[in-house]
Parts: sequence; structure tokens; C-alpha cells
Amino acid sequence: NTNVLIAALDKLAKEMPLRSSFPAAWFAPFVPGEPIDTKNTAMFLRDKIIEILFSKPTISNNKFPHVYIAFVRYSSAFHLDSNYCKNGNAFRCSGTFLKTIAMLPYTKHLGCDTLYLLPITAIGKYGNKGNMGSPYAIRNHYALDENLSEPLLGISPEQQFKALVELAHLLGIKVVCEFVFRTASISSEAALAHPDWFYWILESAAKDFAPPVFDEDVLEVIKEKVEAGDFAELPAPPEEYIAQFTDVRSEE
Repeated sequence: NTNVLIAALDKLAKEMPLRSSFPAAWFAPFVPGEPIDTKNTAMFLRDKIIEILFSKPTISNNKFPHVYIAFVRYSSAFHLDSNYCKNGNAFRCSGTFLKTIAMLPYTKHLGCDTLYLLPITAIGKYGNKGNMGSPYAIRNHYALDENLSEPLLGISPEQQFKALVELAHLLGIKVVCEFVFRTASISSEAALAHPDWFYWILESAAKDFAPPVFDEDVLEVIKEKVEAGDFAELPAPPEEYIAQFTDVRSEE
């Protein structure tokens, strides 16, 4: 996967020598400063991969993991001219697996031996919060978020992610992925395949749907039982709240 990525960047560097700037902290000696201009973005990213490939492997002696928590589309994002970002023939301005690879030497420099990735799975496209939606609104737990790949490369998000993992391991950095099973997008594919896994709200109640409201004395009982680890026979929500739900069963 790493070789495929290098080949794609080589090709892109020759065919489309795009220019951009990257955070100074991504360059040795990894200190803050003004963004550093690169004449050829693809070549810069290729060189970062080569740098990792020829780096001396090290094994962490940390008693406990030193973790770098990354929300990929944010953590590895960098500012580019707005016209550059709007151009379809350009790298994404948001963070991607490829840009996270470019950050790996810096991550290692910080003393981190574990890269903890917040959800990278495919998210819903309906009722999104913001332009890109919440990473916790999962559409498909078995697919990667296409927004975290670089379309210019012409290789799949899966290959780009695998290259990230391979190169992180070469630096002695473990990769941990956060998988979310308690939340899902309105357009979740699992909801269509397994409707019985979900709670369903009546269409007539959806507009004004809100969390249940408990009396103070009932709420106090709930708090005491939860704090004691006793989840048996917790007070039920008010009937008005329960009445907002409908019973949807699998066709099977």
C-alpha cells in the first residue's frame, strides 16, 4: 500500500505540480513558526513518506502509552487559499490520511507511541451538523469516510489508510481506531438491514422530540441508583415520552 501511494504521488508530482504551504511544526526540528511553502505538494508528501521509510525504527520504553488523539479531518488540516480548496483538481483543505502520514514524524517527535484515531467510518449525508457532518453519525461501520482520502491520488480510501498504518508501525507507533456502535446516522445502512436494532420515533412526534423530563424526586432516585451501579428497575420515563415511539420489527 505504501508503494502504491508513492507511485501515485510520483505521477501526480509530474502531471500536476501544485504549490501549497504546510505547518512549520511538520518539518524538522519540529518547532512552531510561519507556514513553509512547498513548490510541489505531491513531491513534499512523497518525501515525507521516504523519510519515514529510511528512519531508524525505535521501540517505545514508555511505561504507559503516550497517545496522540487525532480527529483526522481536523488534526491534519492546513490553511490554503480558498480558490485552491474550491478547485476540483487539488488536495483537500481538510485533514486526510495522507496529511496524517506527513504528521507522523512530528507525532513521533512529541514522544507519542500511539495514534488514537477518532471515528473514521463513513458518516451520514442527511441532516448533517455543519458542512461535513458528525463523525459519530455513522452510515456504515464497515466503510471508511471518503472525505478522509485524497481523490487526486486515484487510489481507494482503504489503501490510503493502510499506508498510514504501515508507516506508523515503521516509526514504532501503534494505531488505535475508535469504533462507535451506540450512535448512527439517520441514513444508517444498518437501520435498513436491521430495523429492530433501533428505536423509532413517530413521524408526528419527530419535530418536537426531546429527552424525557423527570420530577426532581424521581431524578434523585435515578442518580442514586446509577452512582451505586444499580441499573435494575430504574424509574421509567413518563408515558408522554414513551408514546412518541413506535414498534418497528424486522420483516424476518
